[in-house]
Amino acid sequence: MYNKGYTEALKLWLWYNYQCELYDSTICTGSNEYEQYMPSSDKERKMINRNARENLNILYEKRKILEDNGMKITDGDWKNAKRHYNNRYTLAGLEKEYNYYFNTNNKTEQILFDEDLEKINNAVKFYPLGSYQMGEIARLGGLLQETGVDVVNEMNKLCFKYYVEG
Repeated sequence: MYNKGYTEALKLWLWYNYQCELYDSTICTGSNEYEQYMPSSDKERKMINRNARENLNILYEKRKILEDNGMKITDGDWKNAKRHYNNRYTLAGLEKEYNYYFNTNNKTEQILFDEDLEKINNAVKFYPLGSYQMGEIARLGGLLQETGVDVVNEMNKLCFKYYVEG
């Protein structure tokens, strides 16, 4: 069963881990056998710890905003999502997952007009669709497919974003 609270917690912890690893990659001059960036001095360690604390504060603020807006994230979901990312991903792995969930497909935005992008977003966000809306989505999907965009992947991302079970 789809769990919105867990999904939001997972996205928040992904954001946190990606931001920390990205910063570590610019500061740390050491590494370990798992291709993780490691501090090689006390100065580097202090810098990455300060960054991690700052990102953690932002993470908790984002969780509070979600909860203030009605998104319930249980402590169990929060802990399970946190555990999902504990030392399991290299920067490259985090970046791939981060781009999947948070970055839009620039090619899609270059091909479609703003009102067409809005139609697709609204179709996913507010379904059920009528026959006219389905025809429009099919037409736009065909245009995107012809230009090399993975339409199914893009629609799955929108479903995930708006909590629509697909």
